[in-house]
Amino acid sequence: MNDKWIDLISRNLPRSIILIIDTLVVVFNFIFSYFILSEFSFQFDVVKLLIQIPYIMLISLVSFLIVGSYKGVIRHTGVRDAISIYSSASLITVFLLTINYIDTKFYIYPNYILRLSNIIILFLMNLISLITTRYIFKNLYRTLVKSSVEKKSETSNILIYGAGEMGTIVYSILKKSNENNTKVIAFIDDDIKKQGNKIDRIEVVSMATITDDYVRSHKIKEVVLAINDIQQSRLIEISDQLLTYLLK
Repeated sequence: MNDKWIDLISRNLPRSIILIIDTLVVVFNFIFSYFILSEFSFQFDVVKLLIQIPYIMLISLVSFLIVGSYKGVIRHTGVRDAISIYSSASLITVFLLTINYIDTKFYIYPNYILRLSNIIILFLMNLISLITTRYIFKNLYRTLVKSSVEKKSETSNILIYGAGEMGTIVYSILKKSNENNTKVIAFIDDDIKKQGNKIDRIEVVSMATITDDYVRSHKIKEVVLAINDIQQSRLIEISDQLLTYLLK
């Protein structure tokens, strides 16, 4: 996935998006509660349901804004966020019960009167679904970040020019460093006595071994020069040869 999307999630998504998602979840729960009460049939007043949806949305938005549950950090979702969501779901329920009582007593707007069972089911569904979506976002974030890290951490095959003291020091640094995801394929050295030997099970080869086929078959990405006493002319010769294989 594109790094921009991962960065967006790592910044926990814009709070306005979280607020909208939470509100839509409540609306979906409200609609679903009608199906539960009608035993999953369409035997209910659809027109009344459509009238009540904006009302539920408004109540939800006000409750979320008051409690601030949408401000939580997605990647650090925990008990505190669950408590915040519980407070929001409870406040929605309190608002609905209060308005229900007023409407029932004074008959101000009967279309907004909800059955008590409707409100209870909505509260329970809000509590479960809002907490669940938080953890889904959290796990999604972790999955995307892990995927991005693995993508960025692809192994880079390299050669070390120099099988002497400097070469072994460079190899040790690369091996111990967690930030350098590299694999040393071979050491290159002009010293005939060193050629054919192995350093930590890695073969020491001559420059003549490094051909275009060798580079391609081993997917070599770069060569690290680790030698002090090299002549300028030899350095230029090596550089020219490596450049023909498109090595760094």
